[in-house]
Amino acid sequence: MSTLKTVKGVRVNCIGDIEKCYRPKYEPVEIPFNDPIFSKNIRSTSDITARLGIPLFTRQCPQNPIWADSTGSSSGLGFASNQEAAFLHLSCNPNEAFDPIAGGTFGFGWAPQKWQYTPGSFVAVRQDKKPLDPVHMEALCRYCIDHAQPLFGHNCGEYAPDEPLSKQAVLSMICRPTFSIYWYKRFTPELHKKGSRNYASITSLPIVQCF
Repeated sequence: MSTLKTVKGVRVNCIGDIEKCYRPKYEPVEIPFNDPIFSKNIRSTSDITARLGIPLFTRQCPQNPIWADSTGSSSGLGFASNQEAAFLHLSCNPNEAFDPIAGGTFGFGWAPQKWQYTPGSFVAVRQDKKPLDPVHMEALCRYCIDHAQPLFGHNCGEYAPDEPLSKQAVLSMICRPTFSIYWYKRFTPELHKKGSRNYASITSLPIVQCF
């Protein structure tokens, strides 16, 4: 009797799954090797995490009928809203065209159309099939929101009167060293506060070994 092989991934839940289905924001999941996430026609990738040396595969989850036809979450956003989905998929391609109708793309620094507005929940796995822990996924998503997105915003002129950063300058600052700094500054103190019970295996290791 054969046992189906799986890889440890993370489900990043949208507002509906959190508020109506009581799921955590970052949920550990076992993804079988035959999951559509490993299909070229289904999966998506993250340009940002690839630049960090942690390339991911992602795919959207079906919307739960419990909330799919509902409107108005406690935050005022739609139940399918999931800002982590959009920011994780911001484009790092300096030559990407603005083609929302035919190609579903909005250009450099923007997420594809399918990942904007109402993407719902999604799952993520490492492309090398190594385990992906919820705290790792949270760190990657928060880095995209807190560090990468402001750089793209600067490139768009959001920080006037500064001269906007060039695309190459933006890309030079989305890299493994800046992620390592972010990890140690943002997550190491928080994990120590929780104690070593939940994340002892990663808090004692350098960032290059955490992933």
